[in-house]
Amino acid sequence: MNIHLIKYRKIKSSYKKLFFTFFLCVFSSFSAFNNAKAQSMEQLEAQFQKASSDSVKAHIKNQMAKLDIDGKNYEQGLLHAQQAFSSALQANAQTELTSSILHFAHIYRGKNQFTNSLRWYLQALKNIEKTGNRKQLAETYQEVGEFYQEQEVAGKALEYLTKSNEIYEELGQTVHPKLLSDIASAHLQLKNYDQSLAYYTGVLDIYNAQNDTEGKIETLRNLTDLYKIKGDYQKALEYNKQGLEIHKSKKDNNGTAVALNNIGFLNKFLGDYDKSLENFKQSLTFNPADKPNVTTLTNIGVIYQIKGDYINSLNYFTQALEAGKKNGNTDEVAQAYNYLAAIYLLRRDFQNARAYTAEAIKLAKANKNAEVLTTSYRTMSEIYQRQNDYRNAYSYYGQYAAVRDSLSQNEKQELQKSLQRQIAFEKNEKELKLLLVDEEIQDLASKKKQLETDKKLQSLELELQDKTIQEANLKNIKLERQKTQQALLLTQQQLESEKKEQAIKDLEREQELKDLALKQEILEKQKQKEEIKSLELENKLKAEKIETEKLARNEDRLLRYILYGAIALVLLIGVIILFAFFQKQKANKLLSEQNVRITKQKDKITTQNQALEEQKQEILVQNEELEQQQEEILSQRDYIERKNSELEEQAVVLVQKNKEVEESYQNLNTLSDIGREITASLHIEAISQKLYEKVNQLMPAEAFGIGIYEPAEKRVKFKGFIEKDEILPEHSDYVSNKNHFSVQCLGKQEILLINDIEKEYPEKYAASKNIVGGIPKSLIYLPLSVENRPIGVITVQSFEKNAYDEKKVALLSSLASYTAIAIDNAKAYDTIQNKNRNITDSIRYAQTIQQAVLPSHERMGQYLSDYFILFRPKDIVSGDFYWFSHIDNYTFVATVDCTGHGVPGAFMSMIGHSILNEIVNEKKIFEPSEILEQLNIQVRKALKQERQLKGESERANDDGMDVAFCRLEYKENHTEIAFTGAKRPFIYTLPNESNGQEAFYLRGDNKTIGGVRNKLHKDFTTQFIDLPKGAMIYLTTDGYADQNDAKQEKFGTPKLLKFLQEISDLKLYEQKAKMEQALDLHQRGEEQRDDISMIGIRV
Repeated sequence: MNIHLIKYRKIKSSYKKLFFTFFLCVFSSFSAFNNAKAQSMEQLEAQFQKASSDSVKAHIKNQMAKLDIDGKNYEQGLLHAQQAFSSALQANAQTELTSSILHFAHIYRGKNQFTNSLRWYLQALKNIEKTGNRKQLAETYQEVGEFYQEQEVAGKALEYLTKSNEIYEELGQTVHPKLLSDIASAHLQLKNYDQSLAYYTGVLDIYNAQNDTEGKIETLRNLTDLYKIKGDYQKALEYNKQGLEIHKSKKDNNGTAVALNNIGFLNKFLGDYDKSLENFKQSLTFNPADKPNVTTLTNIGVIYQIKGDYINSLNYFTQALEAGKKNGNTDEVAQAYNYLAAIYLLRRDFQNARAYTAEAIKLAKANKNAEVLTTSYRTMSEIYQRQNDYRNAYSYYGQYAAVRDSLSQNEKQELQKSLQRQIAFEKNEKELKLLLVDEEIQDLASKKKQLETDKKLQSLELELQDKTIQEANLKNIKLERQKTQQALLLTQQQLESEKKEQAIKDLEREQELKDLALKQEILEKQKQKEEIKSLELENKLKAEKIETEKLARNEDRLLRYILYGAIALVLLIGVIILFAFFQKQKANKLLSEQNVRITKQKDKITTQNQALEEQKQEILVQNEELEQQQEEILSQRDYIERKNSELEEQAVVLVQKNKEVEESYQNLNTLSDIGREITASLHIEAISQKLYEKVNQLMPAEAFGIGIYEPAEKRVKFKGFIEKDEILPEHSDYVSNKNHFSVQCLGKQEILLINDIEKEYPEKYAASKNIVGGIPKSLIYLPLSVENRPIGVITVQSFEKNAYDEKKVALLSSLASYTAIAIDNAKAYDTIQNKNRNITDSIRYAQTIQQAVLPSHERMGQYLSDYFILFRPKDIVSGDFYWFSHIDNYTFVATVDCTGHGVPGAFMSMIGHSILNEIVNEKKIFEPSEILEQLNIQVRKALKQERQLKGESERANDDGMDVAFCRLEYKENHTEIAFTGAKRPFIYTLPNESNGQEAFYLRGDNKTIGGVRNKLHKDFTTQFIDLPKGAMIYLTTDGYADQNDAKQEKFGTPKLLKFLQEISDLKLYEQKAKMEQALDLHQRGEEQRDDISMIGIRV
């Protein structure tokens, strides 16, 4: 019987008035929330309309998305988050971008789309890591950890929660106790009990410092559960008592009742039944008088049952039944029926026991409650066994075993699902991280391409700018040329004007020279005249001289006057000549200066002419250069236009290639998703259906089918062929008919592509013998093979011509490899399932046989005053067995551990059981040592091991048995016991001086039954002991002591002896219950290591 620990739950009022008031409050609050939300939405929408920058818009849309998420309006929230995301991208606002990404994660989490949610959480983490916001990173790590806890993936939850805690500690911030509590919970799920204990203790200290009552209650409950798991019931009791005081101080009747019930539960495990009973009864006083707690009533009944007070036990179980019926809880009612049946069984009231058990079975079946059903079937089996109705006993035991195994299988499946979920999430996380890396790489590549494109555009812009500049320069040059030409023309005009002026001046000079020459001629003529006059005068003077001379003497005075006049005249003429000379010199000087000036002007004009010639040459050179530059510019323009044309063509090609790459990437993702889905399926029809749905996303596939090659039948079998969403009847293409497309494809292991069957295969189109359903126009057949082993074909068909090309064939070829693996797995699974079913059926039948061979409780009860048998096979059948016989005054009991477990061990157990019957029951050998010696000889003969010992056989067979065998002979006040052991001990307990019990241990011989390691004949020793009436003896195999716990530590023989010493004074059924509980607590869900058998007898 199990005592139940009540789970904490909130108090529910049963008063209609309170309920109605509560409903009105909730409705009012909900309405107020909706109104506030609507009002807030309207305000945010108004703010959004006024917003000018993208960052502000992103912030407002994020607020709107948050309101939607709080109200679980996920579709509207998704729209607002997407708008926030777009605006944040435009503004490069990383904070708002991260907020929108987290909203995506929350929305998909709320919609139970966990893979999508995880993807956005991981994207958020990457963004936050880039921004360096450590506090937000810690918060997001905590969110992801909580996300994994919701999915029951404790390993990943612990990873992220620990990261969050480490960052908080790094930042020096106070860690919220919820985070530490979540870390403790993750450690608990991973069975890291010490770490979990440390964290929960730390959480309790924080709540104590904060005086947080609710937090303390929750943490105390967790610590209690943890110490219960560790088996430290005393420590669990201390924490439960702390919780009790808090509930009492709050005057929380429901919490107080639950705490007292749980304290009673712990006191029961500590063996203090009186205190436990007191706690349970106190718990009842805190429940409403008209609504007692069913679990507490049941627990009181269990305690009375343990104490042997069946009257009170029946009373409380009956109260529990009535309370369960009143509550309408049929599971509680069924459990109460089981408890009542057990009490009636102990009182040997089989009619009532059977009736209550039948009611429990009826309710358990209706509720599909396997745990209750297991108890009911086992109880019913025991009832029929006590009544010697072995057929029904075996029938119900078989049903019990089937449900028990089903529960065990369900637990294993749940564990497997948990592991698969862990693996799936780890795989998803890795794939999502890789996807994010790929996206980042693609983003970088895209940015690189964009940069290259921008660079090219910039280059083109620069070239265009250069072209514009060159054109402007060309225009400027042309203008300059025009200006130069105009200046040159003006200069030429100026030169011509200067030339004219110079010509005029030259003419004037020439005129001046002519005038001077004329003057000179005049002067020369005047000079000549003067000279003539002078000569004439001279002649006159001479004549006058002559006349004077003639008058010489008479006219002296006249002569002197004439002489003086002549001299004066000569002087006058000299002055005139000198004046003329000076005038000529002056004119010559002026003429010379004018000649110098003319020469200088001539040189200047020559220099100017040379400069103009040079300028003219430079202008000609510049014109040539300009013409060359113009030609180059025109050439560059042509080159640029040609490059632009090439770039445009390349851009078109790149766009096309990008489309092809995106399409290929999408197809690869789709193929990968399809591959995962179909390889996860183990049924061919389901594979075909999924493929039909998915292939239609990639290409037209009005008809789709998978043909499975059956070599034995020499055919390709199409089962579940789908055409236009309808499944066609099953049909086969036999390999002897080479006209079938499927046979051709399979035989040649080649792809068959037809785009116009009427044209390519007119005779087959007309006959259409091998076409399933309608007649397609286009079709593809691909062979399916695994490791070069043909397993079938896959076909896709369309009613349109030219529906398929090489790309679609390539896609289908990629899909064919997944399909081949999936079909091969499905076929292997079917084969394994059939074999497993046959094997399991055989083992079930072997179990029935083994159960029939084992001694019945009815027969053992005739000769043993009080006993219990603990028998737990590791598998369906056991390699352990217990043996019993009674002849004359002797009672023989043995526990035997055969080599191996499961089916091999069961065969060995049948051999051992048969040989012991022969030795004791037929040959009447009663000496334990001789019995084991004969058993050793017979086992070796049965297994042909004596031939190996003699060297006549090389086949290795070292199978054997370990045996604890004893013979009991009851006397008046004591029992004489003869014990012989083959590697197994004999355990017994006796009262000691302190009114307790002391356990003793007799070792068996260090020899085994059978095997080839020792000599053929073995001598065993018989040990004799007298035990007083009431003493306990125990025979056991090594399965109990060798069972490991979660830390791979064995229960151990010393601990087993101590435990037997503690419980040996209890009643036998209580001892058995204690043994089972201790084993379960030690095992804690770990897989059973070996078969377990133990017999306890009070002599």
